[in-house]
Amino acid sequence: MTAVKGLGTRTVASLLIAVGDNPERLRSEAAFAHLCGVAPIPASSGKTNRHRLNRTGDRQANHALYMIAVSRMAWEPRTRAYVTRRTAEGKTKPEIIRCLKRHIAREVHHLPVPEHPASNHSTTPLDSYKSIGKAERYHRTLAEEWACARPYLAEAERRAALAPWLHMYNHHRGHTGTAPSGLEPLPDPR
Repeated sequence: MTAVKGLGTRTVASLLIAVGDNPERLRSEAAFAHLCGVAPIPASSGKTNRHRLNRTGDRQANHALYMIAVSRMAWEPRTRAYVTRRTAEGKTKPEIIRCLKRHIAREVHHLPVPEHPASNHSTTPLDSYKSIGKAERYHRTLAEEWACARPYLAEAERRAALAPWLHMYNHHRGHTGTAPSGLEPLPDPR
């Protein structure tokens, strides 16, 4: 997915996390657009025919699409021509970005997601999205609650704090259904 211009590792990770958290909602490209909060919402009144920005959906996925749109507006010739044409039609910059995010969501939805090479069983893409989402949530928690929770004076001090944090994470921290009971605790990532 990162081979497509404008899609970096962080934006792809945000989109995969959104899909991994909500695989049952991903039935079509329109459903993906609603999931990311980029589906157009009619806001017409009287003689005015327009659409407004969708305020629902996954905010991180929406931000990822926004960053892709803004970066493409700066350097991609097709996008720059599109912005020029829509500006001449009287569209505002937020309206143009809303349209671009919808186009990008359509493009991203149709990108193939490669299967994990170590997988020895066939899984549907939705299963792999869900696993990726769980791993990403664990890494985000690891970063927020251990690695960046407080300033460490030395790398050795940070490493020494890992074992107590893992014990707390595995045995005392509440989890939101990430694994059925009876599984082994998470291993030390070192």
